[in-house]
Amino acid sequence: MYKLFLQGTLVSCCFWIGCQPANMTTEKLNGRWVVIAGERGNGPTEAMNGMYFIFDADNNMTTNFTMSGEEEKCAYELGSGEMGPLTQKSSDEVVYNITTFADTAMTMTSSWHNVDFTFELRKRALQNDAIQETDIPAPAEPDTAATESDEPQ
Repeated sequence: MYKLFLQGTLVSCCFWIGCQPANMTTEKLNGRWVVIAGERGNGPTEAMNGMYFIFDADNNMTTNFTMSGEEEKCAYELGSGEMGPLTQKSSDEVVYNITTFADTAMTMTSSWHNVDFTFELRKRALQNDAIQETDIPAPAEPDTAATESDEPQ
């Protein structure tokens, strides 16, 4: 009976230790994360569709979660807690709380300009360490039609 109790205790301790979340690291965060669902002000919104966060090995992040919707690259800092927080170091500093994390899925929350946001993100594979074209809106094509005054003489 005592032996069975010790085995049960040992298994329980191993399970408990194995289930404890490991501290978040920049290596785990590195890559491109695309918003697949979002909430703004405690309600679902489609306005966040197509938003993304790209984290690199140099502690820089690129995102289009900006007031203008334009892409911005800036430094970020990852707190020492089990899951952050993550602080975007830009002119408009934003703090994100990572509430769930797995290798390919993450949920973050933030309060920005007095509005609460929730981001459900999925990690997208890199192709040759480059960003996939399908995850970032293509820039507008320049007008390449030459006029007579543009042609060399």
